[in-house]
Amino acid sequence: MPRKIFQLLTTFLLTGLLSAFAFAQTDRGTITGTVTDSTGAAVTGATVIVTNIGTNTSNTNVTSGSGYFTVPALQVGAYRIKVEKAGFKTAISDNVSVSVGNSTAVDISMEVGNVSQTVEIVAANGAQLQTETSKISSTVANKLVEELPLVVSGAVRNPFDLAVLTPEAKAPNGDSTSGTGANFAIGGGQAGAWGITLDGASSATARFGSTQWASLNTPSLDAITEFTVDTNGYKAEFGRASGGIISFASKSGTNNLHGTAYEFLRNDAFDARGFFQDNGDDPRNPKRTKPVLKQHDFGGSIGGPVWFPKRLFGPFGYDGRNKTFFFTSLEYYRQRVGVSPTFFTVPTPEMYNGDFSKLVDASGKPVIIYDPATTRANPNGSGFIRDPFPGNIIP
Repeated sequence: MPRKIFQLLTTFLLTGLLSAFAFAQTDRGTITGTVTDSTGAAVTGATVIVTNIGTNTSNTNVTSGSGYFTVPALQVGAYRIKVEKAGFKTAISDNVSVSVGNSTAVDISMEVGNVSQTVEIVAANGAQLQTETSKISSTVANKLVEELPLVVSGAVRNPFDLAVLTPEAKAPNGDSTSGTGANFAIGGGQAGAWGITLDGASSATARFGSTQWASLNTPSLDAITEFTVDTNGYKAEFGRASGGIISFASKSGTNNLHGTAYEFLRNDAFDARGFFQDNGDDPRNPKRTKPVLKQHDFGGSIGGPVWFPKRLFGPFGYDGRNKTFFFTSLEYYRQRVGVSPTFFTVPTPEMYNGDFSKLVDASGKPVIIYDPATTRANPNGSGFIRDPFPGNIIP
């Protein structure tokens, strides 16, 4: 019996892993390029090693007969490209950036020499033209996600507020430089009709055009490494999108242990009175009051290699550097808000007994209460008439 249970668990685990690999890798990027010699001729059969600088994981490819190579399904981040071929010096292109769902073209020229000699290629991170596709893509990089300020007012920080910064996004009032990003339009499409993915999976909601609802499906802002806004010419897999698609990519762990902790605090103790709030001149409310506001947006994140020291775990020890990584984040939002000071009327003790003889309006004029049981047609005209309660007292 235990053997059958083990077989079922193994089958379930393998099925889950294989299905994960089968998903569309829309959150990944691609590096393509052509390897040539000093005369411009294609270098065939050159070994291309693409290494993630943060995790030190590598992908190996070989150039085709035309010197072309492509390395797909790469995680977002910075990469080092190393090209080797017998009879040529080793060529290295460093800090090649890979963005969400985009293709980065890097052409490398090799010089004749020994493999032990190395040629460093600089300025590989200049403006990259998307020659492989016709789509228009704008990437909000990790530096912008981490350092641009976002308003924390009435809701958790919203990554869609950063999406409004892209060239073809328009806020509800038509001004791309203002608004909170709610219901904005992309690429000339209808407001809120864009598509959204997180790590390749759809994060859209049934609520049309609501970025507030969609933001609940996105991770904490500290867990987003970058995102891309694509317009015009994106792939057919985004068939339900109109005007554009927003692709978010979450962070992953690296060989170094990193973490964050934060607290965005708003409190009425730090706030001045609003312009239209009571200034203390009203004798009915001599105290200068401010609405209650206790707002907290706090959380943290941590990521790194999976590592179980052998001195503590013995044979179960594991060193996941260069192989296995983890990343997790938490974000909490709490808010306590009070209404602005307002005057209301309440019943007097005699009113609970039906005595409305002292009931007056704002001008001091008595308010007459009529008996609904005496409702009858008006004998002198149209409509209905009623008799008032004697003394304005309801029996």
